Amino acid sequence: QKQFHLFREAMTDYLLGICGKDFTLVATDTSLARSIVQLKHDVDKIVKLNNKCIMAISGSAGDMESFGQEMQATLKLMTMEADQPMSVWVVANKVRSRLAALLRSRDAKQINLLIAGHDDEKGAQLYYIDYFGSLISVPFGAHGYGSFFTYSTLDRYCSPTMSLEEAKEAMRKCFAEIKIRLTINVANYKVRLVDANGIQDVELYEPQDVKQNKDAKP
Repeated sequence: QKQFHLFREAMTDYLLGICGKDFTLVATDTSLARSIVQLKHDVDKIVKLNNKCIMAISGSAGDMESFGQEMQATLKLMTMEADQPMSVWVVANKVRSRLAALLRSRDAKQINLLIAGHDDEKGAQLYYIDYFGSLISVPFGAHGYGSFFTYSTLDRYCSPTMSLEEAKEAMRKCFAEIKIRLTINVANYKVRLVDANGIQDVELYEPQDVKQNKDAKP
């Protein structure tokens, strides 16, 4: 029952990632909730792993905080020991390996992840990791209840050659779909862009033509 409760908490969070030709765009909700109570509305669920790699994380508050800090410190130490930056593929595999190891211990983490980054070897990359420690490279990905309503939108509007503006518009459409269809209120999002120039925050707004018909009968 405890594991189901923690898994349900992880599903109320929402992570979204889109990988283009030379960039990766990642968004998360900013709420922190337990059961039916909203505790905070300004939580940053995106962890910086290096200058061109970030990790979006969802799950219980304690697991998110402890795992995010652990991976930041571990990867920084490994980079200092190797005296060279780690590729996004290596970072994703290190994160997956640690999550899988914890799954087989008494300190299993109920978290889901998106790893996004850019390096000179492979360019922009996006990796999907679930709480079982499964890892796969994806052109787009999402976690949480919100993903049930947005994968069809992502499948329709996303392509490997899409521009940054096209990715932003696809992300806006996903936000609008969640606002209309999901009973959980997702009010605010944190969006970050990763490309050859590094990591930067992005402001997105919903398209003006998407409105909920309040007078529609169920």
